[in-house]
Amino acid sequence: MLSQKIPILIKQRNIVSLFALILVFTNVFLTFTILKQQTTTIVIPSEMTGTYKIIDNQVNEIFLRDRSNEMIKTFLNLTPNNLEIMYETILRNAPPKNHFELKKVLNSLSKEIIGRNVSVAFFPVNTIVNTQELTADIEGEFYTFFGGKSNMSIKSYKLKFTNTGSRLLLTEIYEIFEGQDYE
Repeated sequence: MLSQKIPILIKQRNIVSLFALILVFTNVFLTFTILKQQTTTIVIPSEMTGTYKIIDNQVNEIFLRDRSNEMIKTFLNLTPNNLEIMYETILRNAPPKNHFELKKVLNSLSKEIIGRNVSVAFFPVNTIVNTQELTADIEGEFYTFFGGKSNMSIKSYKLKFTNTGSRLLLTEIYEIFEGQDYE
């Protein structure tokens, strides 16, 4: 009885082994196909003014411009009541290694806003981006509101990003003063 089942068991083992071998070769083939293939990732920020693409870890100008404008508005549209939420948003959009430097800038600005009980708002007017270096120079109207009065000035800021492959994370932000060379 057992001797009659041995050829059937060997045949079943061979079929299962062949099936497993086919699956291994298929997975290896699919892996090479995926790695060789160029992929396009489309990321949608909160404000859209065009088509956003990341192709081979290179972002297009529209995506970098909108991401920069979104970050500068988060950074500079502040009241004493929304500071904590806005700063948490900034730090969530920055790599951990840059948190210390960004916190220094954020703390300095928050002392000014809370200490003087002012609100500030920034409205970008002109944004120039460099997709190779992942930088943006943003010029805009900076408003300070205090005691029912507002004061407007034109300010410029530079933002630097790093590309993680699916997100642009803010690494640096600073004000550009007229006639000052930062490069």
